[in-house]
Amino acid sequence: MNTAFLLLNMELGYNKLYFEELENLPEVKYVHDIYGVYDVLVKVECESIEYIKDFIAEKIRVNRDLKSCLTILVVETLTVER
Repeated sequence: MNTAFLLLNMELGYNKLYFEELENLPEVKYVHDIYGVYDVLVKVECESIEYIKDFIAEKIRVNRDLKSCLTILVVETLTVER
């Protein structure tokens, strides 16, 4: 499974509305409302990097209220248990 984090910059006030759309997509594992340059942090899991690319193009970037999307592809994960 391949993982990507998406940092989304939305039009003012539209991030909460977009949550409802995102939660219905099976590839989306987490959606966070955040403060700073970006408005929404999304964790996506897909079977391949190519699938992630298509998912972003077909499901994420089509939203009119999306101003920008920064994609971070995970190369390796370290699990820290405390």
